[in-house]
Parts: sequence; C-alpha cells; structure tokens
Amino acid sequence: MNAELSSDASRPGASGALETATRTGLRLGAVNLVCRSASVVKELAVAYVLGASAVTDAFALVMLLPGLVTSLVFQSARSAFLTEFPFQEKRGPAAGQRFAHAFVLQLGLAGLLAAACGGTILWLAWDRLFPWSSPQVAYYARRMLLPVSLLVVAVAVTSAWTALLHARRCFVLPQLTSLLPTACVLAGILLLPAPFAWRALAEGLLYGTAIQAVWLLFVVRRTGFYSAKEPWLVLRGGTSSLWALAFPVLLANIATQVNSYVDRMMAAGLDEGAVAVLHWASLLHDVASTTLVAGLLSTMLPHMAEQLAMQRRQEAADDLHHLIKAGAVVLLPFSCATIAAAFLFSRNVHFGQLDQKAVQLLAGCFAAYVIGLFAQLASNCLYQTLVVLRRTRLLVLLSIFANLLLNVILNLLLIRPLGAVGLALATSLVALATLLANATAVRLDLPFRWTVILPSILWASGLSLVITLPVVFTSYGIMELLPPSPWTSIGMAIVSWSTVLAAFWVAAWRIACLRPQLEWIRKLVVQ
Repeated sequence: MNAELSSDASRPGASGALETATRTGLRLGAVNLVCRSASVVKELAVAYVLGASAVTDAFALVMLLPGLVTSLVFQSARSAFLTEFPFQEKRGPAAGQRFAHAFVLQLGLAGLLAAACGGTILWLAWDRLFPWSSPQVAYYARRMLLPVSLLVVAVAVTSAWTALLHARRCFVLPQLTSLLPTACVLAGILLLPAPFAWRALAEGLLYGTAIQAVWLLFVVRRTGFYSAKEPWLVLRGGTSSLWALAFPVLLANIATQVNSYVDRMMAAGLDEGAVAVLHWASLLHDVASTTLVAGLLSTMLPHMAEQLAMQRRQEAADDLHHLIKAGAVVLLPFSCATIAAAFLFSRNVHFGQLDQKAVQLLAGCFAAYVIGLFAQLASNCLYQTLVVLRRTRLLVLLSIFANLLLNVILNLLLIRPLGAVGLALATSLVALATLLANATAVRLDLPFRWTVILPSILWASGLSLVITLPVVFTSYGIMELLPPSPWTSIGMAIVSWSTVLAAFWVAAWRIACLRPQLEWIRKLVVQ
C-alpha cells in the first residue's frame, strides 16, 4: 500500500503525480486481468456443473438488481465522492473525516433501500416483468431473491470502503479482494452436491462479498481514515454537494446502460445466435478494456480532483495532453494488431458447437469493438475531468445527444449492411464522437489544445496501418500455402499480432513526437 502512495520526482512532459497515478493504473490493470481470468474460470465451472438450465437463467435475471444498482447508484456516488473529497479535505482533516463518515452511512442506507424496494418489486411482479420465464425459472429466482437483495447491501458497503481507499490512493489491494466472492462461488459449485450447487451462486456471492466488506473495513481502519471514536459524525458531513453531483452522473450512466440494451434488442431481430455472439464479443472487449483502460481511469479521477481542488488547471491540462498521447501510442497499434489477429484466428477455427461462421462473426464483432479502445480511454478521461469541473448539465446533454441518440442512429444505419458487426462498430464510432464532444466541452474550462495531441494521434494511427496491412497480406499468403488447420490460424494470428506491435515500437523510435511517449512508457513499465 505504501508503494502506491509514494511519489517519484517529476520528469519533463508529465507531473510526478501523473507518473504515480499511471504506474498504479498499470498495476491495477494487471490485477484486473487476474480477476477477470478468475471470473472466467468460475463461469466455466458453473457451465460445467449447472449448464444452461433454469437455475442459471434465474440467477442471470435476479442479478439484474445488484448489477443495475451498482452501475447506476453506487458508481455514481463513488465518482461524486472522489470528486468532492479533496475540496472537503482542503477545509481541514476534520471536515474530510465528517464527509467520509456521512458518505459511508448514506451509501449504506441507499443500498438498504434499493435492496428492500428492488427485492419486493421482483417478488411481487416477477410474472409481469419476465412473462417469458418458465415456472421453474420463477421458482429458483424467488429462492435467490433474499440473498441477492442482501447482496445489494453488502455491495453498497464494499463500494463505500473502496471509495475511501481510492481517495487515499490505494487501488490494487481493494481490487484484489474482489477475488473473494469469486472464490466463494467457485468453492460452493465444486464442493456442494449437484442438486444443491445452485445455492452457491447467490449465497456464495453474498458470503464472499460480506467477507470482502469486513476485510476492506480492516484495511480502512489501518489507514486511520475511518474511526468510530465519534460515531455521531455520521449524522452530519455536508454531503448535499455530493448527491447534487451524483445525480447527473447517474443520469449519464443510465444513457450508457440503455445503449447496451438497445444493442441487444436490435440484435434480437437478426439471425439466430446474433445476440449471443454480440454478448461474447462484448465480454472479450471488456477483458481488453478492463486490462488496458479501466485501471488507469480508476486512478485518474482522484488525481484530477486533487489537481483542480488546488487550482492547478494548467498542470491538469498538461497531464491530460500527456496521458492521451501515451494512450494513442499504446492503444492504436494494439487495436490494429488485435483486429488483424482476430480475422486470421477465425479463418479455420471452430469451437465445439460454435461453427466457423459463428467464430468469424464473433471475430468481426470483437474487431469492431476494439477499434474504439483509444477513443474509450481518451473520452472517459475527459468525461471524468468534466465531472470534477462540475459541468453536470453539459454531461447529461452530451450523454443524451452524443451518446444515446447517436448510438441509436448509427445502429439503424449500420445494422442492415453489417448486421451484428454494425452494432459493435456503432459503439466504437459513438466513443469517437463522445471524445470529440468531451474535448470541446473541457476546453471551456481548461487550456486543453488539440494541436498538442493531434500529431501523436495521427502518427500513431498512420504508422499502425502502414505496418499492419503488409503483415496481414503476408500472413494470408502464407496461410494459402499451408494446409487449412485451426493450429495454422492460431499460430499465424499470434505471429502477426506480435510482429505488428514489435515493428511499431521499433519504427516509432524514429518519429520525434512519438519517442518521448515511448520512453516514458518504457520507464514506467521497467520501474
């Protein structure tokens, strides 16, 4: 934990605080990859023991309650807390302590209210909400409702402790504790007799999250950040500003969630299996996004909040410039290499009942999602900056017009010629449009300049394409000379992916505006 809180001497082009935040983000990305891998193992175990059955259908449906509450309420409250906390702490440690106490209590009460209301609604109106579900699915769902409702409360407490630790620049340890719920579910699935294995899903998740909450409380108490010496402090703390900021962030998150449902609904009108393929492609994209983007975004929000609380606006703009340029140098060649590898991989590969045609469709959807990785990083960094700047009204407008409505329009335009791939491509194009809109909005408050970042973006894009195209054509030519085999496709995909990235990094050293970013990234990784 202390390593996370340390700071290096600043180097030209980036503040020392940005280097610390970026290095922590890289560690967090690696931990996210471990957690995602563990989650995949858990899903494989669930599929092996329970299969595609009424139990798994019921669990997927009841988990909509904690999923929606977490992505909408808890994440919005966390973003608002991390934004507001530096301003409260600037008034003195006691004010920051009161604010933290009140936040924990109120988020816990919000979780309790959401659990009671959501669980009651699902219990009473199940047949109206899910009329297509079978009686057996409804039976198991009602059995799971109590532990899943209690899970909402446990997640609320876990989210509160995690936010407090993030405010103290402790990111890796809280993420590692997310392995506990996964481990409890996996242990229950493997140890319980098959007729009772379904209980491991909801109850195992509840017990694991409760253990995680207790562990995080112990970590928080060790930091001295949260103390029970003055319990009456939870009744006051000036959190009105927090919820005033959290509400518009919640509205913006709703637009993002609606986009996912719109994509699934439109895919339902395509050929059979399109919804499943789009879902699997989205999961693969989430693995790449969680590893390369999400960790860095988690560390950037408190970093930007502290800078703007101290009125260091020029430094904040410089760090945004530096981070976006570094993101272009890393993510644009990664996207090109991954797209090439996906198409080569799918040429002669099938997986059980997933035939080659479905694998090719999966590769196309995954490639369309991966195109937007850089735009996702840059637009979300700028989005978090707008949150810290409290441009709440503008955030909601951008979420509606530059995100939700544009996604619907692009879906309608692209679904006919491209099918499910068009839906995935629309998501990436929306990320690009959101990047342009967010950058324009940030310029109203910060000295953010396109002229600083555009050369790096153009050079990284052009160089990635110039390297990727001949590698792909050469790989296809070699595959024509070899007997068709899944192992040939897999081998050429790996070789092509590695070749593109290696050639980009070698060639980029020759380009003046890319070399400083490569050197900075290399030092961060080495250290």
